[in-house]
Amino acid sequence: MSDHFDVNAILSVFQEDLLKINDLQSIEQLKKIYLGKNSEIKKAYGLLKTLSDEDKKSFAAKIQALSNSIEQSLNHATNRIESETENQRLESEWQ
Repeated sequence: MSDHFDVNAILSVFQEDLLKINDLQSIEQLKKIYLGKNSEIKKAYGLLKTLSDEDKKSFAAKIQALSNSIEQSLNHATNRIESETENQRLESEWQ
């Protein structure tokens, strides 16, 4: 059943979506889509109970690595947008 959870495909689509983001509200929307309670990642955690103990460890590690990667990317994007917004504000004050 874990075969239906493709880490690379999810990460690839996420990265494409992230490239389209240019405001903090959109980042929050992405966070809900990819890390929220109805996300594919949360659904994948539900699959753990159907796996053997051996498969559980490796699958859980994949899920966690994906979740961490997405979280980190969202944090970087948030910092970038906040910095750009602050720079624009400062530039407008000096004009």
